[in-house]
Amino acid sequence: QEEVLCRSSALYCTLADDPMYDYHRRRSQPDSSDWVIYSPDVPVFRTDDGAELDRPWLLSFLTSAAPYAPAIGQPESGDLLRKRMHRVLAVASAYGYGALVLGAWGCGAFANDPYRTAIDFRKALEADFRGHFTDVVFAVTDWSPERKFLGPFRDVFSSAAQIRRQ
Repeated sequence: QEEVLCRSSALYCTLADDPMYDYHRRRSQPDSSDWVIYSPDVPVFRTDDGAELDRPWLLSFLTSAAPYAPAIGQPESGDLLRKRMHRVLAVASAYGYGALVLGAWGCGAFANDPYRTAIDFRKALEADFRGHFTDVVFAVTDWSPERKFLGPFRDVFSSAAQIRRQ
């Protein structure tokens, strides 16, 4: 997903020289860090399939590394991811963003547990960040036949939608 965002916008230009990457390269630990990069008002100029937009529009991004579960192990990787998700949500809240688009962060190549990630996001949004955001959308790319990434988010958040409707 990040690759598509970088191809469709100027996001890469805001990330390329950020000191976070040098910091991570110098670390001997495989867990990266809780660093969050804030990239405000980034022009988006292409659609997901690469077609050029008639008019670019601006979007702000928060970038934070997910822990690499195969090197760190569970439950430590999930614990780190939960801590980072709270940090990202706190930064978004501090900047006054009401709407968020999130993904199945770290659940693909970084092998974090999608059920735990979805549950931790739901708990954070319903507890510590309740009322901070008006709209939260999970844009989860999943081409697997069994929906191993999308399914957990659908299951965990569909019950939240049911509760809100009652």
